[in-house]
Amino acid sequence: MGCQQHHQCEIEAVQTAEMLCEKHSHRFTESRRQVFEALISSHKALTAKELMQFIENKQPPITYRALEFLTEIGLAHHISSINAYIACTHAHKEAHISEFLICTNCHEIKEIDFSEQASIIENSAKKSNFKPLETNIEVLGLCASCQ
Repeated sequence: MGCQQHHQCEIEAVQTAEMLCEKHSHRFTESRRQVFEALISSHKALTAKELMQFIENKQPPITYRALEFLTEIGLAHHISSINAYIACTHAHKEAHISEFLICTNCHEIKEIDFSEQASIIENSAKKSNFKPLETNIEVLGLCASCQ
């Protein structure tokens, strides 16, 4: 499910992250960059433990703070069903609903566009006088490689 031009994907994602941080007056510190680059390079969901091993970080609080920052600003998503993280490929869009196809075997994830279904959810929330702060749709199954 990964992209065909992976290196270009990584470069563009880091540039987007830098611009988003600058736009909101946030620092894109070395630890935040390192965690983000690890996420964007994988194209798979990584647990915090896997991230720490990947970047050889022996200080869990640093990784967790970076993950918290990245999810708050919209550069990463927490995938609740498998307690893992993935870089957001739509970080340039303001407040989008996140929809994922998640392989429960290899943890490969594809962020997809369920615009029509998302608008149904948003309209139902409005009718109930409810303002969602975060909406994630997680579809669990097997990717083509694992079937």
